[in-house]
Amino acid sequence: MNKNLLLKQNRLTILSGPTESGKTTTAMAAVINTLFDQQRSEANVLVFSYEMKTKHYLKGLACIYAGIEFEHFADTETKEDATRLRVAAEATRNAPLCIIESCPDVDKLCSHISDATQKAKYSLIVIDYLQLIKQSSTQHSMQVHRDETVWRLSELATKTSTPIVLIRQRAKALSTPEHICAEHKLSNVNYQEIDSLRDNLIK
Repeated sequence: MNKNLLLKQNRLTILSGPTESGKTTTAMAAVINTLFDQQRSEANVLVFSYEMKTKHYLKGLACIYAGIEFEHFADTETKEDATRLRVAAEATRNAPLCIIESCPDVDKLCSHISDATQKAKYSLIVIDYLQLIKQSSTQHSMQVHRDETVWRLSELATKTSTPIVLIRQRAKALSTPEHICAEHKLSNVNYQEIDSLRDNLIK
């Protein structure tokens, strides 16, 4: 996968697509590429997984590291595949990776990112996904909440000098990233449709 498509310093990347189109897999590939990039002496990664439990997320990462499709994780029959998965699972468990599977509201999410980046340098932050981030209050509509969430995360990407990847479920009812960027004058938001990345999910 071309890492430059997702990992843009000081930028929020919105990765958009329909259900089961490979958005999480693409983000996982970016995580693996970042953690095991030989050119990096240190590459901490922070993942907020609102949908997938930590053990399942780690399994997905191990599959990508081993070059095995996630759907076939439990069906690996050859000794070679089993060995590759064991090595990959061990490598991902020992990597400088923090996965948070609780579902904080947007205020707590932004606060956690701000605190974490003050304590350590992160090479990548992944949030999976936008529609599952809870509102801090019920004063605004969900659409306003999501627009403001994008704006706040883009500000954090700039402030912390950290690439942030935000997965977004594509739906007609949602504001387009172009609309959000225009309204908030967000020049640091990189928008990627999963369809354009489908052929390059795994490097």
